[in-house]
Amino acid sequence: MTTTTLARTAAAATVTAHDDDTTTFLFTSGTYAGQTLVLDADGNGTLNGKPVTMENLGADGTAAEAAFLTIGDPDSSDESYVAAYAISDTATLPTSGTATYSGSMTGAGISGANSGYASGDVSVSANFGTGAVSGTFSNLAVTDEGTSYSIGSDVAFSGTMNTSTASYSADTITLGGTAADPASHVAGVFGGDGATATAGELYVADDFSNPTKAVYGVYQADKD
Repeated sequence: MTTTTLARTAAAATVTAHDDDTTTFLFTSGTYAGQTLVLDADGNGTLNGKPVTMENLGADGTAAEAAFLTIGDPDSSDESYVAAYAISDTATLPTSGTATYSGSMTGAGISGANSGYASGDVSVSANFGTGAVSGTFSNLAVTDEGTSYSIGSDVAFSGTMNTSTASYSADTITLGGTAADPASHVAGVFGGDGATATAGELYVADDFSNPTKAVYGVYQADKD
């Protein structure tokens, strides 16, 4: 078993995708402010002497994208994580009507005594008339030393959107139908003309001080 600490590394960055399929992150705030990370075409690089790997969601030209960076050796206890998400096409939100979005999440998680990379599905619903946003992360699982372990509980959230920034954040978050740890967080953005896609970050646990169920990562979903 790999011991995984779900420690969020707050960071903002300017991300540039190059014609040779490399990607440059110029961190503008947070732990890595002022530093530059260059990832090769396979999403690998080095930061502060530590290996970095990246998983992307929605990076094939969709209107909203997300990336999950693992910094450090995932087989040791010194790894940290950076979640990044943004629009790739300027969002123009409808002023009425509803929409649903379907997609996936990737990141890190804990399921009982097992921890490692996490994956799952996401469904987001938006009401552009009232500003309400809700969503569910389902089929959440953790892969530990090649074996997949179900987290066994869905994450659900509800919140409101900020129409001036095409963003939203959760007011309530549940894990398996029970209120998640108060430090839990879900936030995202819409992208594209008519809000054709959404992407964001989740950081949710039953109890961050002693988690038995937890997930941290990014998600991306396209309009159904």
